[in-house]
Amino acid sequence: MMGIKPMIGWNDDWTVFTLADAQTVADFVKANGIGLLSYWSYNRDIAQSSSGLTPINTYSGVVQTAQQFHQIFKTAEGAPAPAPAPAPAPSCIAGAASWVNGQTYPAGSVVAYNGLLHLAKYTNPGYNPTISTYYWAPYNCSNLSAAPACTSSLTAWVQGLPYAAGTVVSYGNQLYIARYANPGYNPTISTYYWAPVSTWVQGKAYEAGSVVAYSGATYKASYANPGYNPTISTYYWARLGC
Repeated sequence: MMGIKPMIGWNDDWTVFTLADAQTVADFVKANGIGLLSYWSYNRDIAQSSSGLTPINTYSGVVQTAQQFHQIFKTAEGAPAPAPAPAPAPSCIAGAASWVNGQTYPAGSVVAYNGLLHLAKYTNPGYNPTISTYYWAPYNCSNLSAAPACTSSLTAWVQGLPYAAGTVVSYGNQLYIARYANPGYNPTISTYYWAPVSTWVQGKAYEAGSVVAYSGATYKASYANPGYNPTISTYYWARLGC
């Protein structure tokens, strides 16, 4: 929760927090829904007929009536004016993982927060994207390509053709990845050598080289990642086949 706590009247650095300043702060607190408004100190908020450097531990040092600062700050009570409805979020945000406070994000991570996308410029332990602008930068839909560039094509399985471990083939309307090198065994029979390509799961940890299916396309993890969206986090994922 954010709060504001000024020192009323004369301050130790010789600046003066006036009654007009108090009203400005109270208006700001009410308009912005600040959760706490206090001041230093209530025992100095007493009547004074003239301004001057009276003992600042006893008086505010400005002309005022008794508890006048307190009465001004009380005007901050009540609900703030409703904020205008935010603009609809771009459709590309829908697939982005939401930012989580305290979660570690490697450089290159893309998250959604308050209807906007943010890119981690540096690895950080979950700093707020709208506050820690050293670690985060705004990221918008124009930064996103229609799809990551293809890094290899997908081919139909061919009986008797040697396949290296990690090869992805299509067979019977299903994609398979070779768990081990093999001389062209049937993917639906030789399940020791082949495994169906699984659907991407948000938040699931993936090792480098993992292959997933998402939104009608296939992606390979260029680097290990904690489940970033393949269509957004193109630093971590590369599209297979076009």
